[in-house]
Formats: sequence, structure tokens, C-alpha cells
Amino acid sequence: MDTAAEKQGSDAGRRSAGLDLLRIVSMLLVVVLHLLGRGGVLESVRPFSANYALAWGFETAAYCAVDCYAILTGFLLSRSRCRSGNLLGLWLQVFFYSAGITVFFALFRETVTPFRLLQAFFPVTFTQYWYFTAYFAVYCLAPFFNRLLDALSPEAFLRLVWTLFLLLSVLPAASGADPFVAARGYSFLWLAALYCLGAYLRSVPPRTRPARVWLLGYMLCSAAGLAFRLAEERLEFSRTGAAV
Repeated sequence: MDTAAEKQGSDAGRRSAGLDLLRIVSMLLVVVLHLLGRGGVLESVRPFSANYALAWGFETAAYCAVDCYAILTGFLLSRSRCRSGNLLGLWLQVFFYSAGITVFFALFRETVTPFRLLQAFFPVTFTQYWYFTAYFAVYCLAPFFNRLLDALSPEAFLRLVWTLFLLLSVLPAASGADPFVAARGYSFLWLAALYCLGAYLRSVPPRTRPARVWLLGYMLCSAAGLAFRLAEERLEFSRTGAAV
């Protein structure tokens, strides 16, 4: 399912093979995340086994998938017009699946309460799909974000990006709390921050480097994340006798 940002990016000019590839890889990584989490793989593997490390290795490597989508939204929409028709079309797609699947279950499989039916018919209000709810808010506010971000100098824009990173990522990780309710990335606030990052990358493109350099950086970050996860679990196990 294409997002309104992707349609806007297509309308704004030539398609970028690199952005299309990132979108495809991100979709595959989202599938991996759901297979590992919703599919029960992470819960079924024995802690500290080779399969456990392998499963969490895939989880760590795929964890950035949704973030890539949010950054792409900022990258594409920051220089595009936000048309209400695109958002309406996307909402109708979500409504079709949310309401349609619920009605199908009500008719053929299980009893559906009136409140559950209400939730299905108002997917944004009741957060049927967290990403779409957060994306809906980001898209509605994108024209205002763009006006505000365009008024910033490159230096001020960079300070904004670093401030958001420190407040929403570094501080919660260091404290073990969630003081600004970023919900570990499952929130409108986090998507808005990544929108700003995507807009910054569009406004001040990073230095061009060979693809293998970016791939190596991605692999190193994934390996570091896995090592941190395994070390944390070992420490927790030695302290309490139970894994994280």
C-alpha cells in the first residue's frame, strides 16, 4: 500500500531508484519484524542459544524499517504539496480493510461487540493501526512543519535534529524511562521527529559515499545493537536469574 508521501514524491518529479530500493527493502524488513514478533519466533527460541542470537540478529537488523518509512515521508513531503485527496484515498484503503475484515469475522467466525465494530469503522480515532494514525497526524501538519523548517538556517536545522535525537532517543535509553512519551518509536511524536530528519536530509544532503560504505555502516550498527542486547540479557540473567 503506497503512502500519500510516496505518491507526492512520484508527482513531484523523476523517481529515484535509490529511494524505491529503500522502500522495497523497508517493506521486506517490516515483514521480517512481524514474522519474528507476531509470528512468535522470538518467544519460542531458547535464550542464549545460537538460534536465539540469530533471531535477535534479524530483529535488530530489521528494527529500522519503520523509521526508514518515516524519514522518507519527511524527505518527500518537505518539497511537495500535501493534497487532501491523497490522504483521503489512503484513509479509504485503511477503512476498507479495517471494516471489511471485522465485518467478515462477524458474519462467519466470531461475535463482534458493537464497540469493536465502532473501532473498525474509525481506524484513526481508535488507533487500529498505530502507524497510520501517527502518519495521519504528521501528514495533516506537514504544511506547517514545512513552513517552520524552511525558516531555519542549515545550522539551526541541524541543532533541531540533534536536540530531537537527544530528547527522544539518547535520554530515554540512558534513563530507562520514557519522559516525553515517545513510546519506543510507536508514536506521532517519533514520526514527527523523523519527518524533520528526512526534511533535513533533503535540504542538506549528506556527503556522497559509495553504497558499500553505507551498507557497512548499517551492518556495524546492527551488530552493535545485537551485541548490546545480548550483553544486557547476560547481565540481567546473572543478576536475577531471568532473561530480559
